Amino acid sequence: MKSLHYERLSNKNEENQTTNNNNSTIKNWRSLILILSSCIFIFTLNFSLKKPNLNKFESINGYFIQSNLETDPQSFNVYDPNVSFGLINKLGWKSFFKSINKLNQINSSQKIYYKVIFAARHGQGFHNLAETKYGTIMWDCKWSELNGDGNLTWGPDARLSEQGKSEVIIAKKAWEREISNGLPLPELMIVSPLSRAIETMKITGLWGFLGPAEIREQWRENIGLHTCDRRRKKSEILNEFNHTVIKFEKDFKEEDELWDPIYQETSQQLDIRIRKALGQLFNEKSTHQFISITAHSGVISSLLRVIGHRDYPTQTGGMIPLVVKASWEPSHTIPPLPGPSGIRPNCPT
Repeated sequence: MKSLHYERLSNKNEENQTTNNNNSTIKNWRSLILILSSCIFIFTLNFSLKKPNLNKFESINGYFIQSNLETDPQSFNVYDPNVSFGLINKLGWKSFFKSINKLNQINSSQKIYYKVIFAARHGQGFHNLAETKYGTIMWDCKWSELNGDGNLTWGPDARLSEQGKSEVIIAKKAWEREISNGLPLPELMIVSPLSRAIETMKITGLWGFLGPAEIREQWRENIGLHTCDRRRKKSEILNEFNHTVIKFEKDFKEEDELWDPIYQETSQQLDIRIRKALGQLFNEKSTHQFISITAHSGVISSLLRVIGHRDYPTQTGGMIPLVVKASWEPSHTIPPLPGPSGIRPNCPT
């Protein structure tokens, strides 16, 4: 019995020793995994720091007169034959192109890039007519949520009025004139998915030189509440504007999944969206230096805020040329919070 007792004790001690060895092995493996995980994390972090996304955008003033505070947006006509879209360089477009090209060549090693963006607003739409008819206050608190008033129809997805089409024809002639004067053709055309913007782009006619413009959801007007800003189905857009005029960005949805009848995107939320869209534009694997974007007043105003350009209201059918610098800077701050969405204001009593 005594021998059996010691034998059991011996076996138990061996089991405990084995368990301890196993626990020690597990701890060693856990430590090794933790060290490897830390190394992978540090490697990933360093790798991401070596290849950062461009996150700082600046308006480079001095190329176009629109950036001068003395220029009155109400009286300056960007399509005047004598102003070359506002170009300050008296040597003309070829000299301007060389200066932009040189900026990119000199700074590319520092991950600094420059693009020229021609930001065009659509021609007058029926929603613009309605706002003029009823005034901005009543438009915002009542009429903008309806599709029409029995005489005018502006929703969903407002179309160009006859005046709007005439405004765009003026823009078309101005583009043709400046191209003949040496203006480099845009290498990329982007257009909002809303019909009035696509109509404007089509009439302007640059697609005839460059091929179809790319519809990108992020460049649409403030999303929500107003019926004029609710887009049509993808298939309906394509049925009217075929593949010779437009193409869709990857993963463009059939239905408008963003528009909401109760809430509207605020200026702060729009700025976050446009900053993201601008980042996409600069971080794409392309060498495009001259870009045309056909969009909306809200989008253009947001773009100016994002790049730090002076406020410059763009008339219907108008356009503002911009020289934009993109770079990367480290930031320890969290991205801005979008805040609460807007809702319909109360009508005056």
